[in-house]
Amino acid sequence: MKYFGLMLFAISLIGCQSSIKIVTNQKTAYSIVLSDDADGAEKFAAQELKSVIMEMTGADMAINEGIHSDAHPVIFLGSSEELADQISSELPTLKEENYYLKTQDDDIFIISNDARGLLYGVYALLKDEWGCRWYTREVS
Repeated sequence: MKYFGLMLFAISLIGCQSSIKIVTNQKTAYSIVLSDDADGAEKFAAQELKSVIMEMTGADMAINEGIHSDAHPVIFLGSSEELADQISSELPTLKEENYYLKTQDDDIFIISNDARGLLYGVYALLKDEWGCRWYTREVS
């Protein structure tokens, strides 16, 4: 069954008091937003997120560039420097390959100061928060 148990896709991030529904009935208002100068690894992280969300829910999520977009709700992927003015609280200092997951209103932030940490953040969101598992190359 392609949409195994995920007709309504709701997430709840650690430390947050509420759930955010990003997909309902295979439709979403969310998009993934990268910085204007995102490199290939950052684009790969965004594509991984998009592909897994599509596989889990059937919803096709757009990937846009431009962190300072006024379009909401979004899943932001970027560095703490790029996202500092988008977030209402102070960001932690991130070491190499570290990431920080945060929700604010209906937006989701995956923050890292390097591409590998950003990809780790995407996989952590998918695995730890949304329950996605990869059993083999063919089965997830």
